[in-house]
Amino acid sequence: MLKVFHLAAPLLLSSALLHGAAVAAPAHNYCQSSPLRSDAVDFPSKHAWDLFLMLNHPALDRAIARGQPDCTKPIGLPGSTAVWESWRNAGKNGVPGEVFLKDGVEPPDWNDNSLKDEKPGSVPAAAVDAISVLGNMEAFASSAAGVSFHDLAIIDRKHPQFSPGDGVFEGHGAFGETRMNRATYEFIRKNCLWSANGLQRYAKAFLEGKKLKIEFPPDSIEVKAAWIDFEAQNVPKDRWDTYYVAEYNGRKFGLETLHVLTKDIPNWFWASFHHKDQLSIGSADDPIKPGAETEDTFGRPKILDGTVWQNYVLGGTQIEFETSLGVPTQLSDAVVEKGFVRSSCITCHATATISATAGSIENGQQKAICLLTPDSPDVGLDYKACRKLIGDRYFVPNKDELVTERGAPLPEWYYDKSNNLAYLPSDFLYSIPQRAQAEASSPPGRCIW
Repeated sequence: MLKVFHLAAPLLLSSALLHGAAVAAPAHNYCQSSPLRSDAVDFPSKHAWDLFLMLNHPALDRAIARGQPDCTKPIGLPGSTAVWESWRNAGKNGVPGEVFLKDGVEPPDWNDNSLKDEKPGSVPAAAVDAISVLGNMEAFASSAAGVSFHDLAIIDRKHPQFSPGDGVFEGHGAFGETRMNRATYEFIRKNCLWSANGLQRYAKAFLEGKKLKIEFPPDSIEVKAAWIDFEAQNVPKDRWDTYYVAEYNGRKFGLETLHVLTKDIPNWFWASFHHKDQLSIGSADDPIKPGAETEDTFGRPKILDGTVWQNYVLGGTQIEFETSLGVPTQLSDAVVEKGFVRSSCITCHATATISATAGSIENGQQKAICLLTPDSPDVGLDYKACRKLIGDRYFVPNKDELVTERGAPLPEWYYDKSNNLAYLPSDFLYSIPQRAQAEASSPPGRCIW
């Protein structure tokens, strides 16, 4: 019956045209971005922008289909909410979320919308050249549990970074919101990685040979967003509409930075975007220093011209610890890594681990910074502290100087004093060991190995 329908459909359409019947034009499909996994290595800047287009496309209402684009709407449509904001909000201790819940209980099905999640952001109604978005559709059709070190580094009492849904509209909750796509979320549910106790059980089962190492599926994505309070940051009102915006208790916030992590390659693909006016939010007594960025070899897609998204730039990409010459790679954001911009996303996140008795490697993120920048006074690190953290043998004798800068983590960090593996990598995701909460009741039977 189905084959007959498909064969007959063109004949029915032709018949309708011959008899002059009115036929509705098919709705235009504005979902034109299809990131290719091979581009992560071959064309990193292009891959980053393809992801940006996909992530910031208008989302369908979550009651219809969570985490899906609304292909009847073009990117940048005023009032629309980006796809990534319809994903699961991680949450953390004391902060509402949809992944790591209070008392370490199992989170619900992906499509369950019963958990509280603050109203997400949206493209401002008066976005730059918004009329071109509405009036020039054809132009679009033709165009192509612990504390995060970010907390310690950029919780600036004068200029906090805020985020909807992650509690930091109240001045707490890490540097911003963290959201996971369906593949990431369902891997966590399937492997019982949503609670602190579950992480310990998994690490113990791995050491006993009962479980495999934690390795997320290739289509996993996590995004991290940092927001600014327009009034607190003294952002001129005529610039507010150049940001993707959110409102909370009568105040307006702008999306300042968007970090993107994808499992397109084994050590993940890393990309960072930020608003073009990022450096202007600093002050004479508290300047914002540029992040460690890489060249954008592709350029902002033309389809973003005339939309609010034209105000965002690619800060850089990262796919490996070191270059072919052994030089450590760097990637950081001026706001998110404020105080330690000479750093490496991939190196820092390599210290994200779980264990059978505790959480991540102690002071892991600080150790990662010491490998590159042992003199970082803004975050409480100096040569003396770094010698204690990573060992004297990595420094030139009697000098405040590294023997060599390193991009990869030190292997000994993962082993105990008896040279036994003690820390199991959580596949570069710090959201797992930092946000999982202790269980207040017994877990499901499938989570005990």
